[in-house]
Amino acid sequence: MPIPQAWLCKEQNLSVIIPQGVGKSYAEWEAERQGTSWKAKLKTAIDTTILTVTDFENFIKRMEEQSYTIKRGKHISFKAPGQERFTRAKRLGAEYTEEEIKSRIAKSKPPIQAQTQKTEIQTPTQTLPPQQKPQPQKPTPPPKQAPKSPPPLEGIALWESIIRRPNTAEIYNLMQQHGGYQYFIDLMTESRIAHETIDNGIKANEQRISGWGYVRKDISDLNRTRKIYDEYKVLQKSTKLFAKRTAEKFYNKHEDTILTHEKALRDLKDYKRSLPTLKDIDGYIDNLKNLNVKNAKAYRAAKAEHTRFTTVHKKLYAVNHEHKPKAPQRQKQRSQDWEL
Repeated sequence: MPIPQAWLCKEQNLSVIIPQGVGKSYAEWEAERQGTSWKAKLKTAIDTTILTVTDFENFIKRMEEQSYTIKRGKHISFKAPGQERFTRAKRLGAEYTEEEIKSRIAKSKPPIQAQTQKTEIQTPTQTLPPQQKPQPQKPTPPPKQAPKSPPPLEGIALWESIIRRPNTAEIYNLMQQHGGYQYFIDLMTESRIAHETIDNGIKANEQRISGWGYVRKDISDLNRTRKIYDEYKVLQKSTKLFAKRTAEKFYNKHEDTILTHEKALRDLKDYKRSLPTLKDIDGYIDNLKNLNVKNAKAYRAAKAEHTRFTTVHKKLYAVNHEHKPKAPQRQKQRSQDWEL
């Protein structure tokens, strides 16, 4: 209801709802609910990366390692592999602007603990008469330290410990104390998005490696056949007697080499920048392969964690279905016939 009509609600003792924020389309809401929303994946990637970096430039580098294309300007934007358009970070919420991301990175830094220096207590030496010898002092035993308590469980380890309880009612109560069934579903969704994002990054890097391989082959063919091709072009432009016949004989002899050179020229025609060297291309490919080795290790760990979430979900689903309070059923009102 528009705000100018709020007086009508107050007159009828009705509450006035003031719209806040920006609404979502049904497609965006449905994609976010199913876990396929680009924005939801981007928010998860930003939140996870902020906890592992120490400054904004390191944050940008980590996001690029996850195969996000980043456009910096007045508003920083991100684009995931397969996404058509860039997504401005400020569209994700007030906490995802460039200034807020920098502020969150600064707040997530661990505090620097001052190192306390141990001071040794020196006891003054007592001068003894020459007849007496100093008695050796017995070393004082170190104070007994209390046994350290194990760190509290977090993440999937916490939920695995919950489902080990023998009583389903106790499992249900512990589940409610730690956020409930829906909170666990959100954690499992984040785990799935995490390993899918890494998998997309690995596939994008493999496409880049394949593309650089084609460019390397064309440049290699170009360098290998350039001398023969240049000689052929000189014969074609020559005005000497019988130059045309000489050019035809040269072409018939080196036809494969000339055609290979012309094909490489066509393939590299749209390459706007100066052609890289073969050594540079090999460096690019090696970097992408090394990055995929790291990503593959992270993917296996994320996939294994999601498998653990799936196993826990089977147990929690059955417990939640058994102990969840049922909604009260509406009683049917019997219609009565009244005779006038």
